[in-house]
Amino acid sequence: MGGDAVERFADRAEDYARFRPEYPEALFRKLRERTGLPDGSVAADFGCGTGIFARGLIDLGWRVIGVEPEPNMRAAADRILAAHPHFMSIDGTAESTRLAQGGVDLVTAAQAFHWFDAEAFRRECRRILTPNGWCALAWNARRIDDEGMMGECHELYAAHIPEYPLVCWRRVSNEVFETFFGGRGFTLDTWPVERPVDRESFEGGCRSASYMPKPGQPGHDEVWAGLREIFDRHAVDGRVTMRYRGELYVGRP
Repeated sequence: MGGDAVERFADRAEDYARFRPEYPEALFRKLRERTGLPDGSVAADFGCGTGIFARGLIDLGWRVIGVEPEPNMRAAADRILAAHPHFMSIDGTAESTRLAQGGVDLVTAAQAFHWFDAEAFRRECRRILTPNGWCALAWNARRIDDEGMMGECHELYAAHIPEYPLVCWRRVSNEVFETFFGGRGFTLDTWPVERPVDRESFEGGCRSASYMPKPGQPGHDEVWAGLREIFDRHAVDGRVTMRYRGELYVGRP
């Protein structure tokens, strides 16, 4: 995870923690089913952020090491998960964790893999995983194919944020997954996720995105004017429904 990616989230930790969606319970049940890992297994959650995905891993009875290079995001995870004795965070990247060799049963990356150097991450996974260890990559992927609000937001970003296609999670192709997991293959499970939100949560979630321009940057005024118009047009009783597709890739790198 390069320095540019880390810096993008330096001032977004509060919005990220408050407004990013949780992952569906079905995803974590499927992760346990796919891996068969028992209670007490050790998971390293790469790009841990504020600990949203780590909390679900803890609830499965696993010990979790949150790997997060951005200090504000890592501090938020430590604060939010302070009551969980089976969580600890470390300053590390997807390409270099300094974790011991062969000491981890599961590597996870939620909403993060598209930021990594995939081959360097693969090497680090193979180094720290046990011989039969697993890797899981997860997203709450916005339904940009939605003809309603989600599709309109996608078109707005594409029109006014030049770098949006370069940092969007959709730049990860099936070929990247096939190379990462190699000849051992992987499984993909998906779920529909719907999340009703009010205006505060809608705007907070938008602010948490790495590509969202800050005040004074090109596209800022146009994007925010467009987002507020989209919210007003689609809101029912002051709320809109955010539609995602939960995605879980599981295999051995």
